[in-house]
Amino acid sequence: GSTWDQILIEASIDGEDINVRDIAFYLDSIDTVAYIAAMYDTTFKQGMSVYRAVKTSGGWVAAQDMDAANTTVGYQITATIRDLSLSGDTLYICGTDAGNNHPIAYLRDLGDSTAKWDVMTTLGFPFIQGKKGRAITVGIDTVYCAVDNEIYYIETGGSAWQMGYMYPQGTEINFLYYDELLVGTGTGLYGHTGTGGTVTKVEDASWVLEKGYVKVYPNPVYDNLFIENTSDEDILVSVYDLSGRTIKRFKMSTGTKAFNASHLATGQYIIHLNSIKGSWSQKLMFVK
Repeated sequence: GSTWDQILIEASIDGEDINVRDIAFYLDSIDTVAYIAAMYDTTFKQGMSVYRAVKTSGGWVAAQDMDAANTTVGYQITATIRDLSLSGDTLYICGTDAGNNHPIAYLRDLGDSTAKWDVMTTLGFPFIQGKKGRAITVGIDTVYCAVDNEIYYIETGGSAWQMGYMYPQGTEINFLYYDELLVGTGTGLYGHTGTGGTVTKVEDASWVLEKGYVKVYPNPVYDNLFIENTSDEDILVSVYDLSGRTIKRFKMSTGTKAFNASHLATGQYIIHLNSIKGSWSQKLMFVK
């Protein structure tokens, strides 16, 4: 679109509203729905966990989605949610409890209209005040969750989270993506195989991020995604959905190339760029 319209969540007029940390799109049998992760404001008691925004003919209408009627525990979940990960019809979320201030994770089967938000166990998580659930993703029969500088995992049917990987104290983990497990931090992109062991750094991505040789825009994507390569190197461009399925892969040299995404369903995707100088991944939102 040529203009931006604000989706009101807690605010009643355009302007300052709650702080949003992540968005996941889902197409149910009737509506296009956006699930919105919010940061809890302890002063104004706003931004509670997850909101559900439905696209209507008159615009988007948002409402709290983790109130008492929509949770298996029967009460409002008050938390900061930092990351959402959609796997099939199941939405996984992670963040920090607003009361005891420890990491938490929840899931909901969006394909079942009667399903509610269900609590994932906190057993195995570091139950220490100030620890934050920062990112979550789903692998093969395994859910991964980053808590500060550590990554925990729980297998299907498991009763407790297990420590998988530990990064140096102070490392900021920004996102997780499974293909095998990719970890985006403030110091680079790292890859893992299995559920534990050593960390392998993916080749230096500074040629993309710092020198600006490659630009990807816009985000969110409505029709065409543009990749602009101003380096003298060929790059391999791959687009994946969140299940790891390859949507598009092509090689390009210097110049700008458009990828028509209008046929894709609304949702989150991953673009991965690779050249002899390095590699880089980024989350994209495609919107119908």
